[in-house]
Amino acid sequence: MSWQSQCFSPWALVQWELSSHYLKDSCTLALDLPAISQMISLPVYLKLFATTCLLEAPYYYFGAPTSITRNKRLVQIILLNLATHPIVTWLFPWVLAKWGSTYGTSIVIEENFAWITEGLILIGFYRYSWRRGFSLSFFANMTSWWLGLFIFS
Repeated sequence: MSWQSQCFSPWALVQWELSSHYLKDSCTLALDLPAISQMISLPVYLKLFATTCLLEAPYYYFGAPTSITRNKRLVQIILLNLATHPIVTWLFPWVLAKWGSTYGTSIVIEENFAWITEGLILIGFYRYSWRRGFSLSFFANMTSWWLGLFIFS
């Protein structure tokens, strides 16, 4: 397990927010660093985007109401990620770095934005129930965040 997957996991961020003395000193140090605006090349971004879509696909595909066709489910997966992924990857890091945020705080804001926004899209546009929309979005985004740390670290 890499230090990134240990320090930037959902559980580590909860511990950091509540009381950082539960974390390794190296994790606290990394999370307390200033947020940075990172430049990612298009090929790297497309790889990140595709991986995120693949990791979230089982939730959105199999969790969709039976009235939604297979093709619409696939389009839904891409549209949900197009609505949040570029913002989380480029806009939030840039804005939060300008505001002097810490890296840990920026991760918390970005990841919560993603699952809440995708949940609202499922509820408002695709007419999912509140429970289904937010549950699918939450678990899909936690999975892509957590497994993404293992894949890319």
